[in-house]
Amino acid sequence: MKRTTVTTLVANLCRAAARRLDRAFAGATRTDSRSRGTSRIGELTSTGALCPDVTGGWSLAVLLIGSFLAVASLPAAEQDNWYLADEWDVPGANGVAYEVNATTGKGRIYVTCGGQNLLRVYETNGTLVREISGMYYPRDVAVDGNGTIYVAQRHRVSAYDQNGNNLWNFGSGNHGGSGNGQVKDANGIAVSPAGELFVADYNNHRIQVLDRNGTFKRNFGSNGSDPGQFNSPIGIAFLPDGTMAIGDQSNLHFFQTDGTFIKRTNADGAKSWVSAAPDGTIFSQGRLRDPDG
Repeated sequence: MKRTTVTTLVANLCRAAARRLDRAFAGATRTDSRSRGTSRIGELTSTGALCPDVTGGWSLAVLLIGSFLAVASLPAAEQDNWYLADEWDVPGANGVAYEVNATTGKGRIYVTCGGQNLLRVYETNGTLVREISGMYYPRDVAVDGNGTIYVAQRHRVSAYDQNGNNLWNFGSGNHGGSGNGQVKDANGIAVSPAGELFVADYNNHRIQVLDRNGTFKRNFGSNGSDPGQFNSPIGIAFLPDGTMAIGDQSNLHFFQTDGTFIKRTNADGAKSWVSAAPDGTIFSQGRLRDPDG
């Protein structure tokens, strides 16, 4: 079996793990230097890389919950081209991002640990690089092409440099709100191809858009079941054409970055956390999907 190095994709949570856990938050993340996916992993996570045997395709890493149950539960046809490359324990993990440093060419994995109120940064071999503390229930993380780290926390969004220095905070800290400068239970976060930050504002049923300096730009969405409305948005991912996929508690929605609604689907339970591969393949609710969900 050919061993393929993980270079562009970390991670999509195994389908079987999602089904076994009986949780809505069963997605996992794929993010490169533009952080196109979001992830919610859950507690007591074992981080690992499962790489497909591909020629010319993209590499895939998978975050496993607890053990090898997910791999063992996959149909035989789906196991044939996968192998376990590496794994290590990440206690209390929630969200994950993968970034390749433009200067060094080295990949790093960023994991939010909500129960411990910190972010852990790892090399791809599992070596802990640093911990960034002082957070408040961090949910998800994204990293831009400059290496700036963006963290969605309970009621705020924060930016950090690679040394862990806090650059700015957006929101009202430990108390959520519904104003333009506030979030209420931020979940997924992603950086658009144009460099804007998109935040899933869960309890305000909307998407907040910020610039890289943490300045509010706009928001869109409201609570409801009509097309263009949300039922607690959770995950955000960008497809290769710039279209945004947003998972909430009911559907997988597709929007333009200006907030224009395109379509939605809940085929095969599509909703919740979402991530996207460079070829447009979507992962949501334990299934790999085409770009239409």
